Amino acid sequence: MKRIPLSIVFLCLASWLGAQKLEVKEVWASGYARSVLYADEYFNDSASDSTTAAKLMSGHTLVDLGINIKPSDKVFVQGMLRVRNDHGGFWGSGVTFDVRNLYLRGLIGNSFRYQLGDINYKLTPYTLFNSDEELSRYEPKVFQLMREMTRYDLFYNDDNSWRQQGATGEFGLTFKKYVDGVDFSFFTSRLNSAASTGLLDRLHSGGSVFVKQSDLLDFRLTYIDAFDILGTSSATNRYSNPVLTGGIGIHKQIQDWRLDLETEFGTSQEEKKVGESSAERQDYFSDIRFKMRYAPYNLSLSVAYQDVGAGFRSIGAQTKRLNFSNVPLAYQRIGDGQNLRPFGMLDIIRDASLYNTALSTSLMSYDPAYGNFRPYGASTPNRRNLILSANWEDKKGMAEIQVTGISGSEIQGQGTESIKQFNVVDAGMMIHMDKILDMKKEWLFNFGYSSEKTQRFGEADYEDIDLSNQVLSAGMEVEFIKDFQFLAGFRLMVSKGNEYLARKDLVGEVITFTPYEVDMQQDMFALGVRYNFSERSLINFQWTNYSYQDQLNLNDDHRLTDLSLIYRMNF
Repeated sequence: MKRIPLSIVFLCLASWLGAQKLEVKEVWASGYARSVLYADEYFNDSASDSTTAAKLMSGHTLVDLGINIKPSDKVFVQGMLRVRNDHGGFWGSGVTFDVRNLYLRGLIGNSFRYQLGDINYKLTPYTLFNSDEELSRYEPKVFQLMREMTRYDLFYNDDNSWRQQGATGEFGLTFKKYVDGVDFSFFTSRLNSAASTGLLDRLHSGGSVFVKQSDLLDFRLTYIDAFDILGTSSATNRYSNPVLTGGIGIHKQIQDWRLDLETEFGTSQEEKKVGESSAERQDYFSDIRFKMRYAPYNLSLSVAYQDVGAGFRSIGAQTKRLNFSNVPLAYQRIGDGQNLRPFGMLDIIRDASLYNTALSTSLMSYDPAYGNFRPYGASTPNRRNLILSANWEDKKGMAEIQVTGISGSEIQGQGTESIKQFNVVDAGMMIHMDKILDMKKEWLFNFGYSSEKTQRFGEADYEDIDLSNQVLSAGMEVEFIKDFQFLAGFRLMVSKGNEYLARKDLVGEVITFTPYEVDMQQDMFALGVRYNFSERSLINFQWTNYSYQDQLNLNDDHRLTDLSLIYRMNF
């Protein structure tokens, strides 16, 4: 975030309003506030660890204050300032001021909508899409509050949009016959600034056209490109990544059955030059999904086929949230040797420093133990998948069940002609015990299980791969007094086997493959009590126990307990 004094923000807003000579019709404040206190305790059964501090306290208090200005019915301006005080600062020495939001949006001629400044934008899962981070499915509610705070700080929204700085516009046309309507949407943003980085200015621009022929048929065309502007600096490095996709949707209601066919096909090009090295790639993808829903039973069934070429590149869709090259802030080094502590499930939900907010022109590194099948989301290259899924919800809201099965493979081998095979089983269930027992207070239980298997067989020993990942989750939330909730949750993660990780040069060409072995188990258990002042504010107190065990590197074994007190308010 940008560090700009609050006075400058309000001065800019006032200057703009003065220049527009508009009478301000509405001004109001909105925002977000929280206070967080963590009391961590470190345990290690190794007698050799006499260096690591046993206890660590951290926390902060922050307020995001937004000033909303509506000069007219067609113009809206927001500036939001963050004031943060990390616990332990003395006489204000730990206080920071940042501008969190600054944008203007409006309407021209009752048809053209625009936004300038900070924007949140997404297109399709193959063009511009902020895929969820690892271990985020079927998460017990007792762990969700920490993750929600982390996502909020990083602008990770539920709609999987990317936060950028630039401009958006959209408008639509309607017709009396042949076509119901056409919607246009486009954006542009700047990824690199030559003035601050010494690199060429880099823009990221694109948009989509959606044609609705009728309730039965629609079409979509999407184009996006990340490209450098030559001449903006003396740098010789260059990058471009145009992606063009198109799709068709067919929808039909037959009595109680709702049938939907959604498709997307496309191609990508990538040109990359770093120093004397350069590379060019061009490839394709196809995605076909058929879904049917039977309304009387609230039952949905779907089948999907994906084919993503090994050279398909789309930085807006393949950039990861988690940066596996980072290290955790809490207990960063452990043991007498002060080795870097590997981050795990507890760090993922509460440590924002592990995450990434900028689009990456390279496929980011990942840890196969946390997900080897689709580390870059739906647009993971070199994958051919068949996906079957079923969702059912009781008509009275007593239970919900989701089941997904995936059979996938590589399209071409990596370092060998043999290809990897992937098998994934994913299931989740939510039980509303209060509705089953006809109770007035809410009692919810949720369960989740995921199993991922990677295998490759060949004549040589180096071709053999056998990696198994499993995650088990269980949680409960019980309202025992009005607005008071008791929360409990457990997660177990087990990874065992071997893989080979590609090492690449600066332009993404594979140099060699590094053997990877894992025999690791993590588990996390938490108990908490929460009081909800309203739907927008709460206070949460909980105890969390986290354990990390690595059979291949016993020096990494450790356990952390955490007492946390969190107050959060939206206004």
